[in-house]
Amino acid sequence: MRSWMQRRSRDRHPIGRETGMAGPRSAGLACLLAALALLFGLACAPPDSTSEAGSGETGSIGILVTDGPTDEFAAINLTVTGIELLGGPEGNVTVFSGHETFDLLRLRDVSELFSLTDDVPTGRYAKIRLLLEDIELVVDDGTGGVETHHPRLPGNGKLDLHPRSPFDVRPGEMLLLQIDIDAEKSIHAVQTGAHKYVFRPVVFVEVLQSIFAGRLVRVHGLVRNIEANSASFELCHLRRPMPWLSLSGAHEDLDEDSHPPIRRCIDVGLLEDGSLFDENGDPARLADMENGDPATVIGHVTPAAGRLQLLAELVLLGQRGTFTRLTGTVTSELDPDDRFDLHLDRAQGFVSDTTLAVQLFEGTRLFARSGMELSRDQIEIDLRAAVTGVIALSNDEDDLIKAAVLILDVEGPTIDRLRGVISRLDEAARRLEIEDLETSERHCVDVPERAGIFVVSQENGESAEVELGELALGNVADIYGRPGSSSEACFSARVIIAFPDFDPNG
Repeated sequence: MRSWMQRRSRDRHPIGRETGMAGPRSAGLACLLAALALLFGLACAPPDSTSEAGSGETGSIGILVTDGPTDEFAAINLTVTGIELLGGPEGNVTVFSGHETFDLLRLRDVSELFSLTDDVPTGRYAKIRLLLEDIELVVDDGTGGVETHHPRLPGNGKLDLHPRSPFDVRPGEMLLLQIDIDAEKSIHAVQTGAHKYVFRPVVFVEVLQSIFAGRLVRVHGLVRNIEANSASFELCHLRRPMPWLSLSGAHEDLDEDSHPPIRRCIDVGLLEDGSLFDENGDPARLADMENGDPATVIGHVTPAAGRLQLLAELVLLGQRGTFTRLTGTVTSELDPDDRFDLHLDRAQGFVSDTTLAVQLFEGTRLFARSGMELSRDQIEIDLRAAVTGVIALSNDEDDLIKAAVLILDVEGPTIDRLRGVISRLDEAARRLEIEDLETSERHCVDVPERAGIFVVSQENGESAEVELGELALGNVADIYGRPGSSSEACFSARVIIAFPDFDPNG
């Protein structure tokens, strides 16, 4: 890991900062990043640069998985058995095969590195296929217990995702794909039929090509090859079956017969303002970390020179589960001791009405759900929050959680939804009209250029990002956005999801 990767000061954080006009410093940084992008093969190549089929050249694919926030369920357990790239020059390519179950709700604030695959044939690919075995919805039953539901999977568990445009795998390069399975927009309660819930998967696919694109990423493994001078190390023995991508030959002594093989490593560079916490939840230093220590790293991924590198905002030492994630609502202002109170949501292992003190440290990092870094003066009463840290129980003092990272929902509550049949469409004016399914009331909807538009098939499990003109009259659509500023103003859409084969009973 090159030392320049760790040089990022707070006043130049490239995540969501509104810096106004670019001055000499920002212009110089832009030039540096552009030069580095060219050096490490991160620049976007023109469409005709894709290698032809049969060239024998290969690249690498990294899959990240995340989820949009929802508070309706205690857990959403999704079982994935495969991920494939479709429409390539040499046919379909499998980039994950196995049996992995994970809780989508644990991915509300971060992405998780799901798989890394090298030796992917170069070329242009049109679709991604997810192979699902089951989805389990865990719901608080209101009496302290839970009930589970298993909605039917569309397409016999095969979900085909169509990004807005094809993507290229290039020789010797790493391509990152982020799959956002939006649970809030995918799972709907129904009053009739065989199931209480239906699953109409709404999945966003994003090709990540810049260093700080996408959400924060979380990876767990074992620390190895610590380099104090460059504040870097390797994270090995990764949880999931990922092939070894190191090109340096530094792992020749590693045991390939271990289970899982330890030769699954990625490079980690601690950012200059990155933080470390030990297994007790207290601030730590790089010197406190030893080879073989288990650690969870939270940061930003970048593909460089055909391999993955992780720029660490946080390093949490300890076995998986050492640090607890709790959600709730802020109920007090930050006091002089850097503490505030968090009223915890139900179904988190506490009694139904629990308030816990949150202790911040100098190294505690604050972010919005989008990944934008926040300041402490943005902690406000009634904000939704998620804190990751270590719970400290005491007989003499108040119980508290030592916070390593705090995620604040500064973007506000969930946006409103309209559901109805598309009855009019004016592509030139970027406006449509829908008729409410229940009341037959008509609503006009403005569709800004930045709005995401998707068509999702309930039967064959296909999800495609489309242009406004590709929507069809008569289709049922869910429209997420904000009401107009006046009674005469149209609803403003952020996301439109059309279902050509909509069945209200699932």
